[in-house]
Amino acid sequence: MDKITGMDVARRIREIESYPEIIFTTGVLSYLQDGYEVRAYRYLIKPFKDEDLRKHLLSCINEIISKRENYLIVNDKGKIYKIPVDNITYIEVFQRDITIHTIDDTYTLKMSINSAEKELNKYNFFRCHRSYLVNMKYVQYINANIAIVNGEEVPVSRHRINKFKQVLACSLGGTLC
Repeated sequence: MDKITGMDVARRIREIESYPEIIFTTGVLSYLQDGYEVRAYRYLIKPFKDEDLRKHLLSCINEIISKRENYLIVNDKGKIYKIPVDNITYIEVFQRDITIHTIDDTYTLKMSINSAEKELNKYNFFRCHRSYLVNMKYVQYINANIAIVNGEEVPVSRHRINKFKQVLACSLGGTLC
């Protein structure tokens, strides 16, 4: 790169923005310590295999995606709501309407709970009852067949209680460890 080094470019990037991920590929070990200074995601020493680079790139992409704020986009009678998934505490269905409970608000709209479950399945949600879908992050405790979710009582089906307890234990374990 002639007169400018990759480390110079990385420093320039960090002056402007803090969030881009940087992966160095080099044969020079002496810059390894400087890589920490610019918060490099990885520092790969040449020669390396294409599959190693691919593995680190995919890891980086997955980490970026997991940090990104995710939204549930719902359309109700011409109104489009962009609801942060992380703010949803639980969802309940009554007849053909679902109510999405969030930290700050509630949204009642025409949507099936099955559709909501499919959308939220990749996040830490669990269908604890045929009419309820809860964000495991907000489950405070279980008392018999009732889950306390962000201070509110949510019924747990007796057929799903054991699986619910397992999922809750796993999500707590993931949080604690």
